[in-house]
Amino acid sequence: MNIRTRALLVASLATMTLLGWPPALAQNAAAEENSTAVAASARQDDDDDDETAAPVAPVHLDGTKKCLDCHGDLAAVGRVHGPVKAGLCTACHEQLGLLNHDFRPIQNIASSCAACHKAYIGAVTHEPVKEGDCMSCHAPHHSENPFLLLEPNQTSLCGRCHEDQLGTGKDFIHGPVAAGVCTLCHEPHAANQPGLLISSKQQLCLECHVDFRAGLNAADLIHEPVGEDCSLCHDPHASDHQFQLREGGKALCLECHLDMGQRLDDAVVSHSAVTTGAECLNCHLAHHAPFPKLLGESPMGKCLECHQQSTLRPDGSEIMAIGQKLDDSDFLHGPIRDGNCTACHEPHGTAEFALLRHSYPQSFYAPYASDTYSLCTQCHEVGAFESEETETLTEFRDGSRNLHFLHVNKDPKGRTCRACHDTHSSNMPRHMVDGVRFGKWTFPLVFEQTPSGGSCFSGCHEQRFYNR
Repeated sequence: MNIRTRALLVASLATMTLLGWPPALAQNAAAEENSTAVAASARQDDDDDDETAAPVAPVHLDGTKKCLDCHGDLAAVGRVHGPVKAGLCTACHEQLGLLNHDFRPIQNIASSCAACHKAYIGAVTHEPVKEGDCMSCHAPHHSENPFLLLEPNQTSLCGRCHEDQLGTGKDFIHGPVAAGVCTLCHEPHAANQPGLLISSKQQLCLECHVDFRAGLNAADLIHEPVGEDCSLCHDPHASDHQFQLREGGKALCLECHLDMGQRLDDAVVSHSAVTTGAECLNCHLAHHAPFPKLLGESPMGKCLECHQQSTLRPDGSEIMAIGQKLDDSDFLHGPIRDGNCTACHEPHGTAEFALLRHSYPQSFYAPYASDTYSLCTQCHEVGAFESEETETLTEFRDGSRNLHFLHVNKDPKGRTCRACHDTHSSNMPRHMVDGVRFGKWTFPLVFEQTPSGGSCFSGCHEQRFYNR
């Protein structure tokens, strides 16, 4: 190489370096750009030595032709890879000899790409990147698509491998999936989160669901899965269920609440709130709530959302308007007064009528047995019904004669609690009813309380007095 050619090569290399080309690429570029000068210089030197020497026959890349003179289609349309656009093919392809149209097959595509492109480092690497197969996603020469991608959108590109995540045939598709913006959630090359996620699952979801983030920050109680991983309940891509839930209705809840599933399977009487409409979500909030058990209202307030007015059972029979009755009553049963309906009622399902937690006779008459009244004896002394004489177990006595025992402890016609007491509320002390249902007749009951006892008369007997 003569001085003129060497100077031209050095100048080209310096110019490209100043323009910010990577050193390796600048050297290849300068060499290719000056290949013509090298060949021409060689011919000139030969001519100086022998004026009669025949000229060297021109061949590809001998200084008379560039790669794109023949392979122009690789740079003709769309977005063109930088080295191709600059005609610097040897930045990627290694030529075997300056005057030969022979090129060594690229041994390591990833290494070739890494000469210019930064390395992608993370705890999780996308499989094509890990295998060094950049061209499974990118075209090496030109493309009509951004980043030289092989497909016009992320849906079709990612769907080449991940077709099962595109939501095809599903009723509900997550917005980014439907819009084909996979990289809104996933890094395409490498990440520090499982699934190539940009950030942790909960953090990632909250970057879009900002209103939900505000609710969580202000919440008193948070559903455990919400604090861990939204995808425990929601499919992040698509589902056949609204809100991309992994399962519909209570089936999703029962995946974790196994004991509740068994309870519902064993229930003779099920709360219709659990079996109709939104099922579990009729009473519970799914993410966070101001009250225990993820209730959006106080426990009794939640019950009265339905039971303020009369409602119908699945068989068509009527459930009284409990809320109205409580509003119109002067005396409330202790659990009602405490706002605790579930002291007596199981809110999901049970073996007892009216969703009662324990046994309680439905009829006016019933032979006495202690387990027949197990609901009442959760709070009241069982001896009040089994001791014929007492001075401590009950205030309903004449001297030491136990009048509860007298009424209840009979066989077969023991008078059940409902014969005299209302289980929710009343306008008389001791929750005494003012009328007793006896078949089609509701007969009156008049009870008067005194400091030492009281009196009662009804359709059962004339007025009678008792004194402790």
